[in-house]
Amino acid sequence: MPETIHRFTHGGIEGAILRILDDEPHSLNELLPDEYKLPEDRTLPLAYTCCYVRHRGRHVMVDGGIDGDEVTAQLDGLDVKPEDVDLVLITHADRDHVAGLILQIGDGERGGDVLRRDQRSVAGAADGHLDRLAAGASWETAIRDAREAGALEGDGAWDLDGWDAAAKLAILAMTVLGVDADLRQIPRRGIRDVDLSWLREVCEEHRVRLLATALRTKGGDYELAVAPTPLPPDHLLGQLGSKEMGIVYHTDLFSSISSVIEEASPLPSAASMLRDILDIYCG
Repeated sequence: MPETIHRFTHGGIEGAILRILDDEPHSLNELLPDEYKLPEDRTLPLAYTCCYVRHRGRHVMVDGGIDGDEVTAQLDGLDVKPEDVDLVLITHADRDHVAGLILQIGDGERGGDVLRRDQRSVAGAADGHLDRLAAGASWETAIRDAREAGALEGDGAWDLDGWDAAAKLAILAMTVLGVDADLRQIPRRGIRDVDLSWLREVCEEHRVRLLATALRTKGGDYELAVAPTPLPPDHLLGQLGSKEMGIVYHTDLFSSISSVIEEASPLPSAASMLRDILDIYCG
């Protein structure tokens, strides 16, 4: 049986190539999804390798191999635990490069469910309102400015009381997290009762955003909530303007994943509403 761990060093980098299988022929159809299986199976001598690198105290994996138990055992031979891995680089998403990774790297108790925490700022009108209040505007002036800018409609309750953020959070929880979310049960605190003295003091070093969050608990459930939340000035969601919305996923495999959209006009919302109406009408 050939060696399974091939160590290397280069400058300040050290690491190892991990051999997951031997060089004996293996069925190609075992690697392929059903729709791509060959009419006549072929066997190839494949070793399925992935790479571990340590540099400046950080642990990095390049691909995850095909056999998670074998990857974990070989990392153990390097005195590395799967949860120590800081970064995973995927060269491409074929099974022999990711199958061993999905269930092993990160907290093994989570299995393939890798989303630990979701943060999103989806209440542009409320966030713009908070910025105006923090800058010294009165509540009445902030309301007037928001209406003149077209960011606030009607009495503003949907935005200012956090209903809009909670509704978007419920949609996310049901479609992405698989949570049976009830909008009425989501703890929700809008911005009407924000203490202005607290807000202005906090905003000397932070940005306050009406944040919708989904936090994964040890039991595997998600705690959903909406509330004004101080963020560091360099936080992505803290940098959003009143016409922008953003979301940050904190995962155990891929660190943080962020996305921002700019909605400078009502067109995106109108298009979404039209799509929903057509979906309902067409069944």
